[in-house]
Amino acid sequence: MRSRSLPLLLAAAARAATPAAPVAAPAALPAADPAVGMLPPLRTFTGQDGLPENAVMGLALGGDQRLWVATQDGVGVYDGRGWRTESVPDKARSNFLRCVAAAPDGTLWFGRQDGGVAGWKDGRWTDLAPTLPPVAEMVDALLWADGALWAATDHGGLGRWDGHAWTWIGPADGLPSRETRALAAWDGALWVATRAGLACVRGRKVVAVELPGSPVTALAALSDGLWAGTADGHLWRRGASGWAPAP
Repeated sequence: MRSRSLPLLLAAAARAATPAAPVAAPAALPAADPAVGMLPPLRTFTGQDGLPENAVMGLALGGDQRLWVATQDGVGVYDGRGWRTESVPDKARSNFLRCVAAAPDGTLWFGRQDGGVAGWKDGRWTDLAPTLPPVAEMVDALLWADGALWAATDHGGLGRWDGHAWTWIGPADGLPSRETRALAAWDGALWVATRAGLACVRGRKVVAVELPGSPVTALAALSDGLWAGTADGHLWRRGASGWAPAP
């Protein structure tokens, strides 16, 4: 009994004398970014909160510092505490709003799926539908620039409303297509995205702009240049040296 136990005791003693393999220290956690805790919490609004419709097509900040929202089923207005809705003129015709733009005089202009353009100011609507040709009653984008309201229509080309009458720009003036999609004001000109390409409008002069890839579907004028997004997922920026793909 004693002779069989001796090898086991010697083996145990040898293992105890062998230095243990070093244990790797746990990886240091990245330092917390103090700015993260300063970010405001993100909140999602839906119809249950009072939003007229969950499909939001456009946003604009009014002169009353309220958020005005164009949805596929009417106008929503948020005052920081709750929502209210506004009914557009001839709601039965179309309550589908495609865009919204704020004018310097406080008017909120809305582009409609059917019914053209309507403006809200001081509790009253101005309906421009009777002033529009039938081909221009679907409005995809609105922009206030150069003292006028510009409207990108789905089939009627580019319209300019000066408060009294419309002026229209189409293919005969050099616009690549009557189907216009997006607008931006940059470098003293109006930039128009159409189904057949991009155009730059200065006064009555219209110049087609070549951009590689599929048609431009979105435009944004920022401090570092004009940004253009295309239907095939590319992003371009135009600065002082011309167009370049986004890094």
